[in-house]
Amino acid sequence: MDELKEYDFNDLLKSEMKNKEFAKEYEALEKEYTLAKEFIKLRKYHRLSAYPLSRNYA
Repeated sequence: MDELKEYDFNDLLKSEMKNKEFAKEYEALEKEYTLAKEFIKLRKYHRLSAYPLSRNYA
């Protein structure tokens, strides 16, 4: 059985960013991902699970 090659995320991202189409899409989503990460960080800080928050938006 072949061994799985281990990848470093930053190396992979650097390589993929050379592709102009990928870079454009990645940058377009950057604000959305940043907002999601901040939301998760605040939720964890305030010890809120995702469930009560999701009930408010259902």
